[in-house]
Amino acid sequence: MIQKIKVRAEKQQGVHHFIGTNKNGHQVSMDCCESDSKGTSPLETLLMSVAGCSGVDVVDFLHEEDGVIRDFSIEIEGWRDKSQVPAALRGISILYSIQGEVRESKVLRAIKLSLEKYCAAIQSLDNQVNVDFGVTLNGEVLKNLPELSELTVSFSKK
Repeated sequence: MIQKIKVRAEKQQGVHHFIGTNKNGHQVSMDCCESDSKGTSPLETLLMSVAGCSGVDVVDFLHEEDGVIRDFSIEIEGWRDKSQVPAALRGISILYSIQGEVRESKVLRAIKLSLEKYCAAIQSLDNQVNVDFGVTLNGEVLKNLPELSELTVSFSKK
């Protein structure tokens, strides 16, 4: 089933300042001005979308497994080649930080399912974007992360 998604971006005062609004009236301020920015850049907004999308997936999967999450955050860094036109993303690195009563195997499974199958934002990225990830669980950096399939983006692990 095809779902229609519609947003609107309206130019504001300032050279590159836009306000994006969805059908429910929720707004995001976007701006490309480095010196006096009035919002996030469009690429920062895209990275936030990836974090939010994958975060919802991981929380849902862990909740289904009766996991207790006390704190959860996702930090994403992106890289682009500004000498290219367009200066599109070429890589992103995702760090999942989770505190709670959840088993490592369940956390890794939830992240793997999100990145490989369920996160529409990740799957919407160009196939030239390299994605790597890391996980900190209860303050411990996890080693031996699972291999991820190559889908529409190329995955690697940190």
